Amino acid sequence: MEMLRKATAVVLCASLGALSSPSVVSGDTTDDLEDVGDVLQLAIPLAALGITYAKDDKEGRQQLAKGVGTTFLTVQSLKFLVEKWRPNYSADNSFPSGHTAAAFSGAAFLQTRYGSSYGVPAYLLASFVGYTRVRAEKHFSDDVLAGASIAMLSNWLYATPLENGVRVLPTVSQDAVGLQVSMLTGSSKSAETKETEPFKPRFRFSFSFGASSLDNNDVRSPSSTGSQLDLEQFDTFSNPTTSSAASFEYFMSDRHEFYAVLNPLEVRDEGTFSNPVRFDGTVYPANTTTAMDYVMNEIRGGYLYNVVPEGRFDLKVGGGLTFQNTYVRLVSGNLDQEVENNDFAPYASIHASYELSDRLEFQLGVDGTSFDSVEFLDAVALLSYELTPQWDIGVGVQSFSRKLDVAELKNKYDATSVFLNVGYSF
Repeated sequence: MEMLRKATAVVLCASLGALSSPSVVSGDTTDDLEDVGDVLQLAIPLAALGITYAKDDKEGRQQLAKGVGTTFLTVQSLKFLVEKWRPNYSADNSFPSGHTAAAFSGAAFLQTRYGSSYGVPAYLLASFVGYTRVRAEKHFSDDVLAGASIAMLSNWLYATPLENGVRVLPTVSQDAVGLQVSMLTGSSKSAETKETEPFKPRFRFSFSFGASSLDNNDVRSPSSTGSQLDLEQFDTFSNPTTSSAASFEYFMSDRHEFYAVLNPLEVRDEGTFSNPVRFDGTVYPANTTTAMDYVMNEIRGGYLYNVVPEGRFDLKVGGGLTFQNTYVRLVSGNLDQEVENNDFAPYASIHASYELSDRLEFQLGVDGTSFDSVEFLDAVALLSYELTPQWDIGVGVQSFSRKLDVAELKNKYDATSVFLNVGYSF
């Protein structure tokens, strides 16, 4: 399980690279990066397959095939059902990223099966694949996060760590005492160990995705002299849009918990203004098609203290720090202006849960702040069902409201999301 912990931590850190502003590298640089990503998305799982042959690991080969197969079916099914337009509007199969999912399928297997010496380099290369998809405008950041998360969860369904070496055990019989020496070649730890105590996880990875409806998205730049723009009316392609988030939790004890959350959002769409508007010092004409790009990427990290650790009811209070990256771009003809802002802010949290039965649990969480230039309120209600002690699935509703007020940009954003959540504890 230590290897799984390292794998998840690496992925959470490496995925930050994909959450960059959607500025695009032009010319041959983008083409070259995209070509490298195209090769790596196949090279990583194929390398994993080759290593199973080099190690004569038939069981691992079967686990890899199951993980890759589950990933492929899940990704292709979601592409067909969601029909999300790509950033460059070339096709409506953007969510999730198939390239990223393929790369992470191989990387997650290598980490789980053979350890960090194989897994960490593979994860870094897989993260680079996701980065190239965003830079080439083939995917949004949440598409990439979804592809990586689906691949890792699919891998954890099947893959087990490989144990090699020599095991020496004492033996006692009626007539003698001695040692039993056994060679471990290609055996799985999960097959060698038996749970003797109730399962108490130390870590949890969860992935949620769903439909997000933009209820309000007002922008003004600069905040003092710019026109107030209602970007929510730009809904030709992307309202509702997809939302996805990944979280990693560390349960230090029954009372103490640390967590990190990645929550990327980008919306691209087209529309017109009924009157001329001023954005970032430039006047955009009325009744002319304008392309809009709006980004709000968030990384949230915090701590929770469980006030009531015993019984069916849990009450957790705490807080943390949020980093929010906001980017707005408007393009109309030869007019092209963009504004970007990065902010840190502390926030407070209160989370409660109640076990409706041995397997069914209702959770309610609220995070919020009113600090300097940033205000936000994030409320989530989730109904979760425990499939096994390690796996859970749930459906939820999220209401998110955020206000940003700095000299270069004023933004009021409100959205409601309905989502599916899949969690893995270890």
